[in-house]
Amino acid sequence: MIEISIVLPAFNEGMMIQHSLQMIENKFKAMKLDYEIIVVDDGSVDDTLLKANKYEGKSVTVYHYKKNRGKGFAVRYGMTRAVGRYKMFMDVDLSTSLDAVELFLKTMRAGGHDVIIGDRRSKSSRFLQPWHRRVLGQGFVVLSQCCVGGHINDFTCGFKMFNRGSVEALFKRQRIFGWAFDTELMGIAMLHGLRIAQLPVAWKDHQPSHVRSLRAVFSVLVDLIKIKWNLCRGRYG
Repeated sequence: MIEISIVLPAFNEGMMIQHSLQMIENKFKAMKLDYEIIVVDDGSVDDTLLKANKYEGKSVTVYHYKKNRGKGFAVRYGMTRAVGRYKMFMDVDLSTSLDAVELFLKTMRAGGHDVIIGDRRSKSSRFLQPWHRRVLGQGFVVLSQCCVGGHINDFTCGFKMFNRGSVEALFKRQRIFGWAFDTELMGIAMLHGLRIAQLPVAWKDHQPSHVRSLRAVFSVLVDLIKIKWNLCRGRYG
């Protein structure tokens, strides 16, 4: 039985996809886990698919579709196809240290939580990022808290783990596929009383974000408004 499924949403990650897959496989083999890795190529226009396909085999499955649909769509695509007892997604650049996997698994196995999210802003976390991106990130946290409520410290850390029940509850209700999808998932989780743990992680800013333009920032704000509207209208019931 596969204990853990790893979903890697990938958009134009040809420079690092093979290195990251090797790092992940080395980690889980060292932990002696039964695992699967699901790469979802989100309409890349570089050689991401070609390089990922070279790793496809017993433990690695690669999915691809031609049109870029957004990170949230890619995560849902992989999560709904994963078969592990626990399912998690992480960023291809491995900005979050894989050392956190052991703590996440230990916490999930204890049975007290449905969702575990990485918290880069915990006092015990190591968080290396330029100051201006920290400020923007904290602003997004405040807006997200206003949108969905609760006390989530870090909505967008690309390192989250779910049990099977929470995957079923969350991803069938997901409507947002852009960069605010994490906020929507946490809002749905809180609405349905799922038990959320926030655990410290070591995180390093490895590459510029794909969100660079004012247009992209505006799109995120529009998505937050949509999430608030959906919550008010009871569309996540």
